[in-house]
Amino acid sequence: ASVFICEIPSGTLADRFGRKKVMIFGYAINFVAVFVYTIQPSFLCFALGEIFWGMGVAAMSGADEAFLYETLKALGKEQQSRQIFGRMGSIRTFCIAIAAPVGSLIAKYISIRETMTFFAIPLSLALILGLFLQEPNDKEIRVHQSVKAILQQTLRYLKYVRG
Repeated sequence: ASVFICEIPSGTLADRFGRKKVMIFGYAINFVAVFVYTIQPSFLCFALGEIFWGMGVAAMSGADEAFLYETLKALGKEQQSRQIFGRMGSIRTFCIAIAAPVGSLIAKYISIRETMTFFAIPLSLALILGLFLQEPNDKEIRVHQSVKAILQQTLRYLKYVRG
């Protein structure tokens, strides 16, 4: 539910403030979610962790692909986007194929709780690497409207599409 609720606002923020900032925010929020999940085994911590996790996922949702496409466009290589997006999908699948058995081993031999704790490592690396990304400085990429105006425009579009 939190991903669904935060999806449009996060896209709006990415349009207004830039993909890089919103992606970094998403990694940071997911890092907070890991901490909240592992504080203690309780439903409250689980629910709060899920809310933070959903906010982080929504912030990153599509921002990474948009960031990559805008970078390719700035380099004049957008015609290669299908090939590069395909590679990106393959790399994600490969990483999941590696992470699943490693997470299972951590859960079996250490603890289920530590499985989530160990997830902070790749999140930290992504956060650090994200700080070094350079967002294309293309004037047509940024929307110079207020966040409220962008949200209103998005909601009008959704109402129009829904019929």
